[in-house]
Parts: sequence; structure tokens; C-alpha cells
Amino acid sequence: MNDLITIVVPVYNVEKYLPHTLESICGQTYTNLQILLIDDGSTDGSGAICDEYQQKFPNNIKVIHKENGGAACARNTGISHCEGQYISFMDADDRLTSSTLSDVYGFFSTCDANIPFVSVPIYFFEKRDFGHRLNYKYECENSRIIDLAHEYSFVQMSGSSAFFRHKIIQDRSFDTTLKYAEDAKLIMDILLDCPRYGIVPSGRYMYRTRNALELTAQGCEVL
Repeated sequence: MNDLITIVVPVYNVEKYLPHTLESICGQTYTNLQILLIDDGSTDGSGAICDEYQQKFPNNIKVIHKENGGAACARNTGISHCEGQYISFMDADDRLTSSTLSDVYGFFSTCDANIPFVSVPIYFFEKRDFGHRLNYKYECENSRIIDLAHEYSFVQMSGSSAFFRHKIIQDRSFDTTLKYAEDAKLIMDILLDCPRYGIVPSGRYMYRTRNALELTAQGCEVL
């Protein structure tokens, strides 16, 4: 478990995008990874793609096929199978730049052990091509800790661009009654207990904004 990062990827009908997402994870410069692919009842070829990548990377990838229950349920399944010291939740059509996990781990290894999570900037691609409106908090050059008691405008809403300590999240869960913003609720619950978190400006979470409107059981995320 020491130094292991777990990446939980809920998968539902994303066969067009999933290989690109998995290549961005498997191509990270940080390689001590557990990748949990939660096939949430996909009806296209997504489940088969998950199995194919598990065969290619048997030491890193574990696939869990389950009935459709939505993104929150799939993420909770991932929490229950997490073996890592750190855990993140990545959408199955997004990407990470290649050094993001190395940079995140580097910050975790040097910061206060009570910091519950760190986050990286979000940049859109495909339909839109610019940074997220909350990226102003990453304008500093170096990684640092945000104290919301003094920097209350530096909010964190996205769970996908955050990386959590497993010990902080192992007894928590995403609210399965919500259609969206379940990640924002979880983060707010964490910050109520500890209103401090880290930022890593050098990392980058690439958020796909699709050209075509595709509605799935994944719901939508508050960014």
C-alpha cells in the first residue's frame, strides 16, 4: 500500500474514448498504480475494452463488472476495493498529462500528513479549448497549501481533479441519491473537517467536452 496510487474509473458506454483515457493513465511517469475499472453495466464494447487492458496490464488493472447504478455507486465500489495510500476518481473520457501523478505524489510525500487531498488545474479539450474558470488558484509557480479560512475564494468542486488520502476517504462515500454534484458534496464534507488542501499547478487534468451531446447514466459533474 505504501506509495501506491489507486485510480478509480467508472465506465459506462464510452468505448470511443476509453482507450485514450487508459493510455494516459498507463503512460504516466509514476508507475506504482492500481487502476480500478468499474464497468457500470455498459451495453457497448466498453466492458470488453476493460478486459483487454486488464490482460495487457495484469499487475496494475483490476476490472469489476456490475449492474448499472450510476457514477456515485461506481465510485463507492472503487473505494471498497482500493489498496492505495492515495485515491482519485477519473472520468472515463478524460486524460491526465504524463507527469501529473509524479507531481501529485511528490507533493504528498513532503506535505503535512493531515492535508486530506490535493488538486490540479482543469483544462478542457475537444469542443472547448481553455482552462477552467477556477484555475486562478494555480497561478503560483510552486505547489502549496490552501487555507480556506484565509483564501475562501479558492474553492474546490471537482472530485476528478482531486487526489485524496485513502485514510480520509475510506469511511466516506459518494451520495447515490444525487444526480450530479455528488463529488462536490463529498469534498465539502471533507473540508468541513479540515479546511485545508494542497494544489499542484504543474499537474493537469484534461476534461473532455464532447462535440456531440451524449447523455448517459453517468449524470453530470459540477465543475
